Amino acid sequence: MSNLVVFIVLLVHGIGHLQGVVVALGLKDFGKWHSRSRLLEKWLSPASQRTVCFTLFMITAIIALVFALCFQGLVLTNISWKLPGFLTATLSFISMALYPKAFAMFFNHIGAVSVNLIIYYAIFISDEWLVNLS
Repeated sequence: MSNLVVFIVLLVHGIGHLQGVVVALGLKDFGKWHSRSRLLEKWLSPASQRTVCFTLFMITAIIALVFALCFQGLVLTNISWKLPGFLTATLSFISMALYPKAFAMFFNHIGAVSVNLIIYYAIFISDEWLVNLS
């Protein structure tokens, strides 16, 4: 049961990054939520910023979904879940740092940061709680 809960949280984390894709594509008007980056605006045009936002959030979402499936043992069973987990958490932090307004709600930032920190904890400090889930 605990394994299923962690799997669902990881899936939701990956799906949550698709918000940045939706914002970058302009599929939904979220008002104050946008794909402009204050850190990149000096070097990139608004169109280029949207492209970077789309690419970064899409890659993060895909790797996060692969991570969830690896964790559950459904794909790439010959590799550890730690590499896709590390990539997911790192790209997630980079995405949020560059595009803080790409998430539709502030609560999504809190959730994403929490999941990323738990992933780092599991990888670098102790994966016992993940290995021993039943």
